[in-house]
Amino acid sequence: MTRSTRILLTAFAIAALAIGVLVYQSTQERGQPPQAEPIEAGQVVRENSRRLNSAPGSEVTFVEFLDFECEGCRAVCPEIEKLRSTYGDRVTFVIRYFPLAAHYNAERAARAVEAAAQQDQLEAMYRKMYDTQVQWGEKQTPADDVFR
Repeated sequence: MTRSTRILLTAFAIAALAIGVLVYQSTQERGQPPQAEPIEAGQVVRENSRRLNSAPGSEVTFVEFLDFECEGCRAVCPEIEKLRSTYGDRVTFVIRYFPLAAHYNAERAARAVEAAAQQDQLEAMYRKMYDTQVQWGEKQTPADDVFR
């Protein structure tokens, strides 16, 4: 190794060490940690959200964003029902439609559930969608007849 190469490598090592020391020092706590700016949360429960129940005086609201064609949503539904039966008198449970574009019938299903909700049949249709999902889900053809 030539002398100029050794000098260059030594200078590079010193520069890397100096940068490392500066970075280390800049990340050390100096008194109080900086206060994070408060993040303004979006409105989760909106006027068009559907309530599965209302717990009078409750300060807690459980909001489920769901896609009726989603197999994961169907799988977690029984657990949410257990939560409702346990905490339904203390927690308000709300659903929000969140149909994914990849699910061909998801928006159609949400529209059908909303139509039932407008006829005071939300809960029955909500359950029916998950109970019958294997018949119409993951198909690339409209399931409007099934929903009607």
